[in-house]
Amino acid sequence: MDTVRLVRIVVISSRYPSLRARGDQGILFSHLESLAEHHDVTLVTTQRPPTHEAAAAAAALAKVKTVSAGRLERALSALGGVLRGHPAQVGWMMPLRAWRLAQRVAGESDVALIITSRSSRGAL
Repeated sequence: MDTVRLVRIVVISSRYPSLRARGDQGILFSHLESLAEHHDVTLVTTQRPPTHEAAAAAAALAKVKTVSAGRLERALSALGGVLRGHPAQVGWMMPLRAWRLAQRVAGESDVALIITSRSSRGAL
C-alpha cells in the first residue's frame, strides 16, 4: 500500500491574503487555495488580517504565523537593510524578526514560495 506524503510548503508574504482584494493579496489567496488542496501549507506574514472573514478564510487553508511590527521596528529594519545593500522597502515590509521566523519555518519545509520581492531579505 502506497502512502502519500504531503509536501510542506511555506508561503512568505508581507501582505495578508484576502479573497476580495486585488493585486498581490488576491493572488496570494488563490495560491493558498490551490496549494492547500494537496499540501501542508504554512503562511508567514507581517500584516494583520484586514477582517475576521479574511482571518478565518486564511486559517482554513494554512497555518498562519503573523509577526506584527510597529513603525519603529520597521524603520530600524529598513535602515539595517539599506546598510546591508537591500532596498528600504524590503526592510520595512519584512522586518528582521519576521524574516528570522520565515527562515526557521522554511528550514522545516520542503518548498518556500515568496510572494513579491519585498518579502525576501535573502537566501532561505
